[in-house]
Amino acid sequence: MPAPVLAANDILIGVVKGVLYNQTVESTFHWKITSVPNGYNLSNFVDDMMTGLLPEYALCLSASWTASACYARRVSSPATRGVEKIPVVTPGAIASLALPPSNAAVLSRYTNASGPKGRGRVFMPAVPTSFHLNGLLTSAAVDVYAGFLPWLDVTWTTGGAAVMEPVLVNLVGLATNIENAKVQRVLRVQRRREVGVGI
Repeated sequence: MPAPVLAANDILIGVVKGVLYNQTVESTFHWKITSVPNGYNLSNFVDDMMTGLLPEYALCLSASWTASACYARRVSSPATRGVEKIPVVTPGAIASLALPPSNAAVLSRYTNASGPKGRGRVFMPAVPTSFHLNGLLTSAAVDVYAGFLPWLDVTWTTGGAAVMEPVLVNLVGLATNIENAKVQRVLRVQRRREVGVGI
């Protein structure tokens, strides 16, 4: 079955999956399409995730982590089945062992809306042990994660020439543009075995 063709105003969820110490960890992102070439489909978008988002994401992660898949689907109406592809072998770029999979760095996203509905988070797994001191990110670590923030609050023109606006998506599927993003200094410890799953 052909991958669904995408159009302006479609809302997409994208997930980068990886393996850390034999456990699955993942981070989730949302975009709203501003413009898209004719015939551009969900499979093309996953290809663009693998060549655009994934290499930049891996720059923040320990070499203990390896990418296992990139996944995307349309969450706006009509919702679609997802497309998942296995990327070329992509390890994390930081030559340091990672903290356990239950640990994550937190990147906060903000819209112009007030209160909790105007905030969101991206959990970054595979935190290098060299990145923290007593549960707080070092200044050097904050700088590394800050280099990734444009993926959370800046319009992305994909390699396939689609223009994507980062958004927050609420429970009923409405999207709000993200205005800015910030690295949180305090590490998050999760009880879930899989960081980012179900959050």
